[in-house]
Amino acid sequence: MNIKFKSDIERLFFINFSGYFAHTSHFPEPFLHYMSKTNKITIENDFFCLRQFNSNKLLKTPLFYFDRLNAVYTRASRILKLIPGVRAFSLCNSLSLGTYHKSSDVDVFIILDKQTLFSTRFLIITIFNILKLRPKVCLSFFISDYSLSLEPIRLQNDYYLTHWLNSLSFHTSSSRLIHKFNLLNNCESKYTANFKFKKLSSFFEKYLKAYQIKRANYKQSNLPKSNGVVISESMLKFHHHDIRETFNPHYHLQYDAFLQGNHVKTYQQSLQVESI
Repeated sequence: MNIKFKSDIERLFFINFSGYFAHTSHFPEPFLHYMSKTNKITIENDFFCLRQFNSNKLLKTPLFYFDRLNAVYTRASRILKLIPGVRAFSLCNSLSLGTYHKSSDVDVFIILDKQTLFSTRFLIITIFNILKLRPKVCLSFFISDYSLSLEPIRLQNDYYLTHWLNSLSFHTSSSRLIHKFNLLNNCESKYTANFKFKKLSSFFEKYLKAYQIKRANYKQSNLPKSNGVVISESMLKFHHHDIRETFNPHYHLQYDAFLQGNHVKTYQQSLQVESI
């Protein structure tokens, strides 16, 4: 089995640095075998972490939280495949990164047809509200199929976004679309082409676009300035608390320390120390 050894280590480090144990089922056997032989990991009841981290400070998240959240996503994905205007979608954030916890919601990243982005978004939100899938399903990140590059929101040394992109696993109507997405974003997100694209009439698009952008700008005006909020004709991103500006520099320093064999803290511990 060929494994990207560096990315497995980085993924494990990312999870531990975020403050969580990893689960052995999320990593390939050759990687686990090698790490255990070199005494670099601590394993306890199928949860494990790098020895550089203090295991007493890490949070164990039972797999039944993942199963429960994944069941919600499975239901949401069945609906999204039937909605006209949807080109591709993926689970994202904590559930795909492995840093989910008891209070996590199900975040979905959605690519929509350029001609009906706002109409389709309105339809998705309406259907999910009727079926009471919200707020457990968070519909906070939409882009159009003609604006697949996320470079406009990439920060300097954006390690978080890099891991985020590589954690995506799309359901899509077009494998070519995801190939293009990966090329533009220099990532290796996975995909399964398992539904057909259905066109949606653009009759109401002009009015819904004007309304939604106006409403989004009004909501943003009541929030602190954040890179997590982007409002444009091709991208709508609403994460009120974007941790990347603080996470990335901490991650860079601590990962370097890990590679050099020094003591490493979690992201939460770093913030606690600095706040004293």
